[in-house]
Amino acid sequence: MKKYFLILILSLSCLNLSAAQETTSTQTETEGLTLNFQEAMNLALQNPTVTLAKSQLELAEKQLAVASGVISAELSADYSSTWGDSTNEITGDVTSLDNRGIDDITLQATFNVVPYGPTADTITKARWSVQRAQYELYDTQLEQLVNVASLYLTALRDTQEAQVLQNDVRVAEAKLEAVRAQEDVGAANDAQLLSAEIVLSQAQSDYGIAEQERVQSLAQLSQALGVNVTQVEGEPGEVNMPEITDYEQLLLNRSDVINAQLAVEEAKLNRDSTLRDYLPSGSVALSLNSTSTDQSFSLSTGFNTNTYQPSVSASFNPGYESNSSSKSVSVSLGVSIPLETATPAAIRAARVTIEQSELQAEQTLELARLELAGRLNDVQAAQATVALSEKLVEQSKQQFDIAKERFELGVISVLDVNQAEQDYLEAQLQHAQATDSYVLALMQLNATLAMNPMEVF
Repeated sequence: MKKYFLILILSLSCLNLSAAQETTSTQTETEGLTLNFQEAMNLALQNPTVTLAKSQLELAEKQLAVASGVISAELSADYSSTWGDSTNEITGDVTSLDNRGIDDITLQATFNVVPYGPTADTITKARWSVQRAQYELYDTQLEQLVNVASLYLTALRDTQEAQVLQNDVRVAEAKLEAVRAQEDVGAANDAQLLSAEIVLSQAQSDYGIAEQERVQSLAQLSQALGVNVTQVEGEPGEVNMPEITDYEQLLLNRSDVINAQLAVEEAKLNRDSTLRDYLPSGSVALSLNSTSTDQSFSLSTGFNTNTYQPSVSASFNPGYESNSSSKSVSVSLGVSIPLETATPAAIRAARVTIEQSELQAEQTLELARLELAGRLNDVQAAQATVALSEKLVEQSKQQFDIAKERFELGVISVLDVNQAEQDYLEAQLQHAQATDSYVLALMQLNATLAMNPMEVF
């Protein structure tokens, strides 16, 4: 029974090793890149989501440029044709009514120079759209940097873990050979041999799984970067806890906090617009008119509290016909009083919207504070883990050094040295993984504070 069990385990481990070697061979044959950390970070900023966010910002800027035009002008011309006649019922005289020609050529211009009214509101909202797009782009870049850093470190550690487990296979093979040699001289029994073979089988299986995870993590990094990455090499570098004295001020620079505050400002702007629509409005206009027997010209300027922007209009009629000429100047004043019964309700609704947006802004800031507290706790926990792993690395290194000295003295065998070396490699791997968690915790802390994650290096 033990024999069949051993054959089954060895068969499974061989399958894992075969699959891992085949995958590795296929990956090696495919052309790809070997990236270090900085190269991966540079490629992260070329992600399609970043490109899309940039295009959204460009669109918002163009829409602002359209809304911010200082002059809005329109040139129009009228042409008319009339056919017919008029008959005097008393005398029987017939008068032709035929008339063809250009009636008026009019140039009308509005100057968007007053920072108040509907046009100013449109410009303000367009500026807010640009601001939102800028923060959306910045957030997308931060998200990509943190995500690619996580994928890179995962691929790097999976590669290191595969190397450690490959060494573990060599250690298990050496132990098995030693047990077989002992069995030949009667110093080991079948149970010890079976145990050594099971240990080797498990080590081979673990190595096969680690190779598959390494290939998978490289594939995920490749997908995120849009290039074929076959290998990663190089640590991110030294990291430092950012020196921050005013966390609250940095939280106010977060995009979600700023967007919530912009929502409050927009609600207030809409309230003012609603109030303006329901208030009486007035207008004033000044015009100069001049006519002759064959043409007419008029120039007028005006201002009204519906648009709050001054306008100028010039009109010329080259086909004007008259028996006399004239010149005149006129001034007109107008007032409009809305008689809407829904005015109080509309104003109250606007106030409610403002209150809701203010509450939402407070809630957003509070959630940002909670997220910050969580990030700080993550950093502290990661620091403690790194400190503990450093002690374990130092301890395992000392044990490895002692093992080498004892081997030179002939006290222990090479198998004991190999095991001490394996323990030391595993401690180094655990320390690297703990350091990765600390690096990511710092990068996420910076992102939470709307700071560049790369500033931790």
